[in-house]
Amino acid sequence: MNRVLDSPLVIKEIFRTVAQLKRSGVAILLVEQNARAALQVADYGYVLETGELSLEGPSSELSMDRRVIESYLGLGAASSPSRHKRRGRSPQAKRQGCLHENHCF
Repeated sequence: MNRVLDSPLVIKEIFRTVAQLKRSGVAILLVEQNARAALQVADYGYVLETGELSLEGPSSELSMDRRVIESYLGLGAASSPSRHKRRGRSPQAKRQGCLHENHCF
């Protein structure tokens, strides 16, 4: 029997599993476009922009960094001048909190 997978539910299950592994002491290298979810489960993060390391630090600090908030979490003020403001993003990248497909966590 073929089952249609509900993508958001699959992603939630993956992150639940990653969190369980983390609690058990397993180290994980997670490469993820969903910045919000990645920062919630990670202890430490690296932000790559166009293949270059632009930020790194504890996830608790990255999630409070103005640049991360405005560019990756989609919580910046509408009037804030961001150099990334006018770059095109696909609807999927917008939903996942990504600046652009090749500017994701």
